Amino acid sequence: GSLARGVERACSMRLLTVLLVGCGTGSAPASTDVQAIVGGRAGGPSFVVAIEAQRSGTVHCSGAVVAPRTVLTAAHCLDRFAASDLDVVEGASLALGTRVPVEAAFRHPKLDLALLRVAGTLSAPAIPFYRPLVASDVGMVISVSGYGVSSTGSGDRRQVDGVLIAAGSVLQLSSDAGQACSGDSGGPGWIADGGQALLVGAVSRGDTACQLGT
Repeated sequence: GSLARGVERACSMRLLTVLLVGCGTGSAPASTDVQAIVGGRAGGPSFVVAIEAQRSGTVHCSGAVVAPRTVLTAAHCLDRFAASDLDVVEGASLALGTRVPVEAAFRHPKLDLALLRVAGTLSAPAIPFYRPLVASDVGMVISVSGYGVSSTGSGDRRQVDGVLIAAGSVLQLSSDAGQACSGDSGGPGWIADGGQALLVGAVSRGDTACQLGT
């Protein structure tokens, strides 16, 4: 429908899968490409975590702490690796972060969303969920964060702010300030409400050159 046509036209937009009660309203095709923040700025809140595969020393995906032992990420981050192959890494960088093994993973049946249950308690406070976003929310500023590729490489947490330009089962953000790229898949999208961060989505997909938006 109109949403699908809008997605096809989103050459300069970032796409986020909607969470919670919005999940049943449609589907967002998962990509096998991994995504990371190009541009933006260094930093980001502590609830943003990296996901490392097989202690490789490189970023596989990103995610958000949503409960003391639970991380939300993208389902396609599980396409090539079992849960037991993954570690969640807390900290500003992958190199200096604290690793907690993943013991189980649960994929959404339709959307590009998954929950990872870790073997120990995470130190970062969980980010609470916001409501599903609707058309009247267009124009809202949404932040996205992850550990993926930037002009200086990958492995450091970065953040970029975008403007919501379409809402539905997929959220579309402007990419004027930067965009996601390899390693940012599963990284959170959130709003700031009275100084509190509230989760609205997770990075799902984008172009492999990290130039046309995700």
